[in-house]
This record gives sequence, structure tokens and C-alpha cells, in this order.
Amino acid sequence: MTERKLLGKVAIVTGASRNPGRGIALMLGRLGARVVVHPHAGGGADAAAETARGAIAAGGEAELFAADLAEPRDVSALVERTL
Repeated sequence: MTERKLLGKVAIVTGASRNPGRGIALMLGRLGARVVVHPHAGGGADAAAETARGAIAAGGEAELFAADLAEPRDVSALVERTL
């Protein structure tokens, strides 16, 4: 079993629906972090939901949050929700 070094920590992972972002979110889940999963630009909500489920199955907590990172209000909402 992986040591849960990040228990009680929170991370926002952007582009978490695929490639490096997905791997990072899953690793953070294995380490016990609470992960806010943000889909890859241009869609990927289904894949991001799968990433969130994977992070939970790995032992972490996860929540999906879609936001347009080019919009300051969306970024603020993402950070506020995370906090």
C-alpha cells in the first residue's frame, strides 16, 4: 500500500482528462490528496469524470470542476470551490 503522504492536502489538476494531467491526478489520489479534477481544454468531461473516479478508487477524494481558465471569473470560482 502506498503511504498517504498527502492526506489532508488539496490539489487542482488542470487538463486532468488525459495524458500527464490524468497521471498526476491519479498519483495524487494514491497519496491521499483531495483532487479537484479539471477537464482538458476543448472538452473531455467524461474522461475527467473517469479520472476523478480513478483518484477516488486509488484512495483519495476527488471532485470534477469544469471552468474556462481564460475567464477570470471561472478561475476565481474554481479556486473558491477548492478552498
